[in-house]
Amino acid sequence: MKAEAINQLNQPLEASRLVKTIRERARALDIMPMDSTDKSAMTNFIVEERQREFAFEGKRWFDLLRNAKRNNYEQPAFLTNAAALSIAPSLQQAAFNKLKDPNSHYMPIYFYEISSNPLLVQNPFYR
Repeated sequence: MKAEAINQLNQPLEASRLVKTIRERARALDIMPMDSTDKSAMTNFIVEERQREFAFEGKRWFDLLRNAKRNNYEQPAFLTNAAALSIAPSLQQAAFNKLKDPNSHYMPIYFYEISSNPLLVQNPFYR
């Protein structure tokens, strides 16, 4: 996350040094080249590196969502690309359409909670 933050401060070279240190500690194979001169390319590398490092920990969705939401959903492709990898081709278009609505990115509020607290409002996507 530190490398991600430093990269967002437009210092991709420094971010690449942090990622390289982590990869060396983990003895990771060099399977992809790292472009430490371009902020956007470094962002993509960091997101993919986090996918490899945190595989099977259940944090991928939140990582992708945080990166997609940055700068008012500047990178929605993070979400659609992940959906394309995990959803059958016959269902992809419906999934892409749902992902275009930011309200679909969050779960509904449980009915009991809404009935217990009249100040709560259901997520508009699930009305």
